[in-house]
Amino acid sequence: MILPLLVPLMLGMIEYGHYFWVTVTATEAAKVGLAKAVAQNGTTPAANCLDLRVTNPLASNGIDAVGNDAALQYFRDNAPTLTSYATANTTCVTTGNGYALTNPSWQIIVKMDFPPVIGYRLPWFHASSTLSGGITYSTPALIRTR
Repeated sequence: MILPLLVPLMLGMIEYGHYFWVTVTATEAAKVGLAKAVAQNGTTPAANCLDLRVTNPLASNGIDAVGNDAALQYFRDNAPTLTSYATANTTCVTTGNGYALTNPSWQIIVKMDFPPVIGYRLPWFHASSTLSGGITYSTPALIRTR
């Protein structure tokens, strides 16, 4: 008699656990990618991302790619099943949360479009933009200066 109530509850718990594991993994991947991009941003505090963009746009694009690659490498190392669902975007920004940053900084956002574990998306999860019946998650914008 309790089984019809217990099974959906258990499936919901499994799906929530998977969702939170994905969000923690994506956030950690964003932190790793951002740290790598900042580390590649030069050896002095005065060397920031906009300085690189102005003096050598190709070097800046390379640093953007370093951040993206580091985030995706984190997925390959720690969550190989999620690697194909992740995209990373590292950019140089001059404003954050509506105010100007004193030093232009690196920002990274990791977006996940992944299938649900239980076979269908729970109604309160965001619908995936690329996967039919999938779930989407984007990390909060992480910003770091050197």
